[in-house]
Amino acid sequence: MAEREFFLHPEDSWTLGVVTSEQRNNNGVITSREFSACDAEGNLVDTRTALIKDFQNQCAPLVKGSLDPIPDLLALPYLHDSVLLQHIRQNYWDNIVYTNIGPIVLALNPYDFDLPHYQDRHMAQYIAEGPAVLKAPSTQMTHIWSVAHRAYWSMLQHGQPQSVLVSGESGAGKTEAAKIVVKYLASCSTARANEDARETANTISRRIVQCSPILESFGNARTVRNDNSSRFGKFMKLQFSPEGLLCGAYTYNFLLEKSRVVRHGPGERCYHAFYQLLAGASDAEREEYQLQDLSVFKWLFKGTPLSARDLQQDATAYQEVRAAMDVLGLTATEQDAVYRVIAGILHFQTIEFAVDREGNAFLCSEAMESLQFVADRLWRVDPVSLHKEVTEQTTALYTRPLKKDQAIDTRDGISKVLYKEMFEWLIAKMNDLLASKEQHEGPDRHWMGLLDIFGFENFETNGFEQLCINYCNERLQQHYNNCIFERDLAEYAREKIDAGSVSPPNNQPTLDLIGAKTGLFDLLDDQVKNGSDDKFLDMAEAKHSRHKSFLKARIKNGTFGIVHYAGEVWYKNKDIRDKNVNPLKPQLRMMIRSSSVQFVAGLLGADPEADPARAQRGPETVSKTFSNSLQELLDTIDSTQPHWIRCIKPHHSNR
Repeated sequence: MAEREFFLHPEDSWTLGVVTSEQRNNNGVITSREFSACDAEGNLVDTRTALIKDFQNQCAPLVKGSLDPIPDLLALPYLHDSVLLQHIRQNYWDNIVYTNIGPIVLALNPYDFDLPHYQDRHMAQYIAEGPAVLKAPSTQMTHIWSVAHRAYWSMLQHGQPQSVLVSGESGAGKTEAAKIVVKYLASCSTARANEDARETANTISRRIVQCSPILESFGNARTVRNDNSSRFGKFMKLQFSPEGLLCGAYTYNFLLEKSRVVRHGPGERCYHAFYQLLAGASDAEREEYQLQDLSVFKWLFKGTPLSARDLQQDATAYQEVRAAMDVLGLTATEQDAVYRVIAGILHFQTIEFAVDREGNAFLCSEAMESLQFVADRLWRVDPVSLHKEVTEQTTALYTRPLKKDQAIDTRDGISKVLYKEMFEWLIAKMNDLLASKEQHEGPDRHWMGLLDIFGFENFETNGFEQLCINYCNERLQQHYNNCIFERDLAEYAREKIDAGSVSPPNNQPTLDLIGAKTGLFDLLDDQVKNGSDDKFLDMAEAKHSRHKSFLKARIKNGTFGIVHYAGEVWYKNKDIRDKNVNPLKPQLRMMIRSSSVQFVAGLLGADPEADPARAQRGPETVSKTFSNSLQELLDTIDSTQPHWIRCIKPHHSNR
């Protein structure tokens, strides 16, 4: 059998293979080798080959015993990217999608959660181990259940809040992993309870589990990388009684992608809720919301054409969401109000603006009918006022017509703010129905945080949302580095190993570039009153052109780059100022608050700028609010014992 070793394949990274040919120079020195991929026994598995010349950096030895099955890859006799990848790849081929790497459980998205090893019927075997896993390794296969189980018993035995941090790129399976954690904890927490206590806890658990389809409907969307991508971040605080029974949940949400409400790219969709309503509405709802003709909503299908498969899936999902709302405790009136907002946005976004000879926007008769229907039947606001808001700009000194692009921005702004506030209402309603007031407001230590937040993003076109998302991932990566580094230093100290020269990976320069004083967020906030996208980019280039994490375009094209821990990302500055502010005019706010639908009227509070103290502090920008929320999140996580689940997307398909 030919000697096996690893080679760096240009497409598949480190691959186990054998040498099939060699080239030597005139002195007999080997200058290159051709490798072919093989299995663990050395049998050629396909025709993949690679010509390797850099033996030092593109070849790695196969150390004896390094392919033997092992419960924790950090215990391998030889640690190298090649052997780690080989174990993970082999596990995936064997339908083993969870792997321990030290304190992390690596979870490869199986796209099929009915694999034999991971059926719910096996859950009882994990639950039966009880607190013994804190003293000796579990005898069960590695699973997300293992993480939830250890966290649960650490909370009860040590009296310290825990957190399970789920991370990974878009499409890696974070949302599903988080749901598995919740489902396991719901079962685990009731296993030892008496019948009455179990029934009460099961009722609460069922309601908590039913949050998932609602949050996914209104907060998730199809992207080019993921058919069910979370377009917001959430931290769910699962609350337990001193006896360990799940008794409540409180959800914090971060940075809903508002632009997704009104537009999406090729191969993508807006939020699921729009499509689900169109596909699954009852005959009475179709009549009430005028949803009979789907072709009216062309704007919704620009990225992904209407298909029978999507219609069937969306119709099923709509029924699941409505059933989940019933279980959670939303009344029929509240559900109707939520979908009244959704239907209103569906129709409102069909409004197109014509242009007169002076270039001013106006509504043709068909567009006026749509606006009238939205105002009269759905949002129940004054149609004359709504018409004025989307076609005129009124100040204390003058009234003048809007240009077409201004009218479109106003229309989109109304839709975005109503959707965002409706989403915030849903979160608040869930908290009101589910949160245990004693645990949420008191000093109780029996709770577990579950973080399911957007992964690092690098699309063909990146904007303000990706900048915020990637900044969040930088902060979380730093938190992970610090936690693991401190753990390793403590272990070195116990073993009396000198680690004085060891330092963790440092992404502080990138964090400072974005979030420190005079960083990109600060410069962006400076543009709120009289600035522009171009002024922001000019200031960024002038201030940070020498910063090692800042990349300036060679030819001015409205972009800038940042060197993140996960790689370079280039961002467009177009609309970056407006996305950071996106204010709602006081007149618009007053008009919406005058709605005869109590739900719609209550979505918007009083004008925040009317508060003198608030006005003195300056506008509350998105970046400022997000940074403050992120700091609060990290402070909360720092008060817990963290556990990590790292989700990986094993291939480029979305299923």
